[in-house]
Amino acid sequence: MRYGYFDDENREYVITTPRTPLPWINYLGSEDFFSLVSNTAGGYSFYRDAKLLRLTRYRYNSAPADGEGHRFYIRDGACVWNPGWQPVRTELDSYRCRHGLGYTVIEGAKNGIEAKQEMFVPLGDACEVIRLTLHNAGAEPRALQLFSYVEFCLWTVSYTHLRAHETRHDLVCRLLLEKKKKRMRCYAVFWLAKQRLYERMPFRSHTRVIITSASA
Repeated sequence: MRYGYFDDENREYVITTPRTPLPWINYLGSEDFFSLVSNTAGGYSFYRDAKLLRLTRYRYNSAPADGEGHRFYIRDGACVWNPGWQPVRTELDSYRCRHGLGYTVIEGAKNGIEAKQEMFVPLGDACEVIRLTLHNAGAEPRALQLFSYVEFCLWTVSYTHLRAHETRHDLVCRLLLEKKKKRMRCYAVFWLAKQRLYERMPFRSHTRVIITSASA
């Protein structure tokens, strides 16, 4: 296939290029916590309700597409790149995404540094686990800088999505106007109830980074 193939032995779909026509997404979830992960580590997480209890932001129709997500930035001197290519879009020496049943593994390499980003939602726990493994394939020591990024939403999807031909400034003005139209008592009760619900949410985010070298 042009963009990937089915691995019947490992029960995975393997994507061999990040330049798919649209984000190819895997669904991770347990009892209460769910994440949607694309082949470039884009996507979002939510608690029980994808519309009302969105935790991280994701704009389906944004340009460029698939901008928000579970991001790691690797800085190697003047070169900055992502294991899943997005959003920096630095050309990678190699790339592979494996969508499995309840997990996704994205592997990218650049200038002798190999990165593997593993993501899954464990059963019985409302959290997402992300493990990033860096491997120096060369013989010389390397000095790298690593940054992680996620944009929290904690709001309803209808309030945070841009409408057609709407700029970010238009979105802010529209939200302020909609808030003014609401009766303050109803809005205050709604906000208080929502804040208390978020305080009771047991969700967590776990990130683990492992660094190895060729001599290890």
